[in-house]
Amino acid sequence: MEDRSRAVARLAAGALAGLLLVSAPGAPLQAQGRADSLVSEETLTAFARAYPRIVEAREEFRARLGRTHDAERAAEIRREFNEERARILEEHGLTSEEFRRATFAVSTDARRRSAFEAMLRGAAEAPGEAVAEAPDRGAEPEGPAGEPDPADEGRTGEVSPPPTDTETEATDAGADDGLPPSVTEEMIEVGRAVFTGQGACFSCHGPDGTGTPIGPDLTDARWLHIDGSYEAIVTLVNSGVPEPEEHPAPMLPRGGTGIDDEQVRAVAAYVWTLTHPH
Repeated sequence: MEDRSRAVARLAAGALAGLLLVSAPGAPLQAQGRADSLVSEETLTAFARAYPRIVEAREEFRARLGRTHDAERAAEIRREFNEERARILEEHGLTSEEFRRATFAVSTDARRRSAFEAMLRGAAEAPGEAVAEAPDRGAEPEGPAGEPDPADEGRTGEVSPPPTDTETEATDAGADDGLPPSVTEEMIEVGRAVFTGQGACFSCHGPDGTGTPIGPDLTDARWLHIDGSYEAIVTLVNSGVPEPEEHPAPMLPRGGTGIDDEQVRAVAAYVWTLTHPH
């Protein structure tokens, strides 16, 4: 039987593949220069230790979700996963925000990502070697942010409610092209550039918004934390998601980047169009 640590390392290395597809060479990675200032070496070391265990836990909970078609039971399983994730983070001395910052750093810093990939694969090839072993201080831990989403099959029952009359009226009051009031085609194009550039939204949600192992699909019209209206998206981008229901790390306000108010509204406009063809 394959050694447990090797199996977990292989799983984590496989999860990394999703991140590598998102952060392939040529993708805009303006956030690279901020990674070192956001995350300490100590935090990244703890992240490297906690990450494979969270991936393993996600696989276990994903299997459980796949065996239920009951929305209430699925919600309970997701809560249990969040509790297990919190326990793992606490055990490794990490807060949710530190985990999110480490995730962002290794998603946007090619050097850290490459080193962590090597660490995971090395653990997979070395029988009995603990996956959670801290990396050499001479080579900073560099990690992935991608991992299988255990809730893909458990999102039934979480479809957003139909829009309210107020929301419908607001949409109808917009331009003839069906856009929300104050949103223009020019804003959408600016938002698209922010999404794949300075805002680094692509690092979690994918270049086309269809999701990655660490960030939800923004094109499926299923909203877990808001109703999907334009103003709600603006509010969410500004405030972040400190306790996501389905993914391992919280979303920082404005994605942890330095985008300004105008860029926030522009990227929200672009995200809105992903589920509202016009």
